[in-house]
Amino acid sequence: MEKKKDEILYRFEHRWLRDYYFEDPEYFAKTLLEMPGFLFKVLDGMYREHHAVNPYRIDQFSVSVMVMSDGTRALKIELPNPEDSPLCRRVYAFLSKGTEDVGFFCIENNEYDPKEGPFLCRWMPNGIHLNYGTGNRTPEVEFLECLENYKTYDPDKICAALIPPGEKLMMIRRKSS
Repeated sequence: MEKKKDEILYRFEHRWLRDYYFEDPEYFAKTLLEMPGFLFKVLDGMYREHHAVNPYRIDQFSVSVMVMSDGTRALKIELPNPEDSPLCRRVYAFLSKGTEDVGFFCIENNEYDPKEGPFLCRWMPNGIHLNYGTGNRTPEVEFLECLENYKTYDPDKICAALIPPGEKLMMIRRKSS
């Protein structure tokens, strides 16, 4: 049962939540901020769909918004504190009005070496998962690192880090409408 519980939570955090965000970040933000308990209800439905009991409570989920001076918004999504990797403690979802700049960061539990602290990771719209490493960060420092990685995002630099030297990468860019 534990494995099934973790698989459902993993799919919720790393697939459903991520895909829902990337589908329409503005609608994602509006829904989470205007419908308290929405995330719990979705997860509860996923457990019921798999004939499993949801071990989490509605009070283990929360959503807050932070607005930067340039208008960038960040949703801080608190999730149930996980026991296993790579389950998430928190998600930071960034939105910049009027742009396609999006950022979806996960603070993932590190069961392999808890003394090193959780992983700071980012999901890209194309499904690439970036890992910025571990660290014992306060929530404030954690947020600032996510913000810095969001603001300094350079697709060419990330591609260079992901593609072995000597191999070619064909970049596909979304057409502006």
